[in-house]
Amino acid sequence: MAGRRARLRTRAGCLALCLLAGAAAAQSPAPAPRAVELPPGPLADRLPALAAQTGASVQADGALLRGLQAPGVAGRFTSAEALARLLAGTGLAAAEEAPGVFVLRPAGAMATAPAAPASALPGPDAAVLPVVRVTALREAGGTTDAALGSGNGRGAGAATRTATPALAVPQALSTLPRPTLDALGATRLDDALDYVPGVSRQNDFGGTWDNIALRGFAGHEDTGMSLLRNGMAGNRGYNAPRDTANVERFEFLRGPVAALYGVSEPGGTLNVVTQPAPWEPLRTIEASLGRWNTRRAVLTLGGPLDASAGTAPESGEPARIAYRLTAVAEDKGSFREHVRTRRDMLAPAFTWRLAEATTLRYDGEWLRQRAPLDRGVVALGGQVGTVPVTHFYGDPGDGDLAMVNQTHQWLLDHALAPGWRVHAGLMARRGTMVGFTTYGHGYGEALADLEARGWLWRQRRWRDFASSDRSGQLDLQGQWEAGGLRHTLLAGMEVFRFRLSQVMQQSPAGTWQADGIDVRQPVYGDERPATQDFLSTDEHQRGLGLYLQDQIELAPRWQALLGLRHDRFRQAVDDRLAGGTRRQSQGALSPRAGLTWLPVPGWAVYASVGASFRPNVGVDVQGGAFAPEKGLAREIGVKWQPPEGPLSASLALYDIAKRNVLVTDPQHPDHSVAAARVRSRGAEFELAGRSAAGWSVVAGGAWLQRSLPQFPRASGSLLVVREWALDGSIGGAGGHTVGLGGGLTHVGERTGDAGSPRLPAYTTMRLLAHWQAGPALRLSLQVDNAFDKRYYASAYNRVWVVPGAPRHVTLTARHTF
Repeated sequence: MAGRRARLRTRAGCLALCLLAGAAAAQSPAPAPRAVELPPGPLADRLPALAAQTGASVQADGALLRGLQAPGVAGRFTSAEALARLLAGTGLAAAEEAPGVFVLRPAGAMATAPAAPASALPGPDAAVLPVVRVTALREAGGTTDAALGSGNGRGAGAATRTATPALAVPQALSTLPRPTLDALGATRLDDALDYVPGVSRQNDFGGTWDNIALRGFAGHEDTGMSLLRNGMAGNRGYNAPRDTANVERFEFLRGPVAALYGVSEPGGTLNVVTQPAPWEPLRTIEASLGRWNTRRAVLTLGGPLDASAGTAPESGEPARIAYRLTAVAEDKGSFREHVRTRRDMLAPAFTWRLAEATTLRYDGEWLRQRAPLDRGVVALGGQVGTVPVTHFYGDPGDGDLAMVNQTHQWLLDHALAPGWRVHAGLMARRGTMVGFTTYGHGYGEALADLEARGWLWRQRRWRDFASSDRSGQLDLQGQWEAGGLRHTLLAGMEVFRFRLSQVMQQSPAGTWQADGIDVRQPVYGDERPATQDFLSTDEHQRGLGLYLQDQIELAPRWQALLGLRHDRFRQAVDDRLAGGTRRQSQGALSPRAGLTWLPVPGWAVYASVGASFRPNVGVDVQGGAFAPEKGLAREIGVKWQPPEGPLSASLALYDIAKRNVLVTDPQHPDHSVAAARVRSRGAEFELAGRSAAGWSVVAGGAWLQRSLPQFPRASGSLLVVREWALDGSIGGAGGHTVGLGGGLTHVGERTGDAGSPRLPAYTTMRLLAHWQAGPALRLSLQVDNAFDKRYYASAYNRVWVVPGAPRHVTLTARHTF
């Protein structure tokens, strides 16, 4: 239920109200004293904050909490002690029905009320998951009940893999939750990147995969960035751009994460969290229409499969298995001539409660994308804007480049003794890329010909790529006290086997000029050049990672984080054309350390340092293996997140250095060399949440004092939404609301990935509107690039420049049935 708007619901009988600090926290109760600081206020507001600070789960009839005020609590207490102090004078008492799970009842009834059977106590994913105000949603990903979610997030999520509040993590964190994605009308990850500070777009191979940079460090130019899927490596091989239909939230972990996840960039990574199976019936259909004949439909079905248990409260038996099925069909036109994208996706998900302490989750996805490879336009004389942005320099006769991705992921959580849990994950992924492509060649004599007479040389290629990825993850979490200090331990291992088969044919170099095209008046011929063998390889990779992390409460207001991971990576590439095999074996230690000071409730000051590691796959022009990339990042920052306040902010300063970065070999453009050193230094600011009744805001800015020229020195965004209740209810509780909003995005001047051309700075505006016409129907409208600004989103070199889309309007209707 994370990411959905939380409401109090009443049912016949006793309706449970779960207050969670994340699923891990609920399964890992904390019997030892912890620092608790809660000001006086409404009990319904203070209980979520208590859950976040202690990791307890509290259940109650919603009616019991109405109108009750709680006293302030400050000091070091166990969950039971803190809860007892919070309930003083309210007429309620708490009974611990299971370790770390408390049930609230009237104090006079405690002596006679029989204990609820353990089997009736809902767990973290129970059918009665709707919670008081925002607790479960905040801890899951930082959303609130406002139109937009908290950018900083309340739970640490993948940053520590434990139930640590985000405030206590010595690292900058950003979350794009489901409400924000819905408000933006985002159907791809790329649609929402403008609202995360420090993120910039990079070479995406003509729109065939996601590739972004964080803090001035990009992923591999031929495969994209390293990212996570539900906490596991999810981007090996070739993957079509991520669809948001089954996404719960995007977690941006800025700063090095190699101490937990191994191979990654020192600027950070992205964790894609998919939607779990719901424990309440869910049936929605969504249809979108947009400019350039864009059409999209999404069907979502879900709920408990053992419906008799889930719909019979008197039986006392909660549902044990739930499902979700998301289906997508999309046909998307473009302002670019001859460019059309078709996409189909089917994403099933299941959750089983195997036992009270054991949950198994399956998350699958099948996605097919068919679209021509579109490298964009050219920059004559190194200047953009010299040719129309609509011109297509591929060839319509090539047809589509087809990509198919399949993912199967299993996640098992099991609670051991109080304060201890084990987590295991398995993932199997397969991807294919097949089709003809034609695109410009812009080096040497070809570039001179382009500049002299506007004639773009083109090369035609046939690709038949297939990848297979198998990975496993196992970790143990536990809490204990030693030497008067409280420790939260995480120890685990990760293994993977990856295979990539690449077959490529290419038109002979002697045909490139004849197969060229006039960039001012493109004309496509009927005859396409034949292709011949160019590449045929079979690559095998194996990896093993061992990691250990300890979070230590040094004092009531001081916390330390120490982490270390050792990775071992082996690669063998069989060259089927040349008849040889290249092998390499690399290893690295990736440490991490951080210190957090919590001077007053809601404030944190932190400092951290961490290393990163990424193997450089491939060989140089002499056939030798590249040394691995290694980075070191230092960061200091301050966070502001009131315990129950709807607004949060953060400021971070960082300095990152990385060596052995691959760049294009100037003497051999089709090969790479390992550069000596790259550095990035800058600052980021973020503000998100609900600033006043009905107002929501997401704002951020980034400044790079030092980095490669392909990254903007200054960038920022602001998104504001105002929501009104049409029926006079508080917060639109009656289901009739209207929202209006707008946003600005600014990206500073930068260059293409290869150092040219120069891309001017730009500022675009987005307008938003939605109408919640009752519980069953929601209409939304998005106007992107409202002022029809001409801009260029990214570039690789002078002949591969990606223009931004002109103004376009999208209308979406969602019906719940």
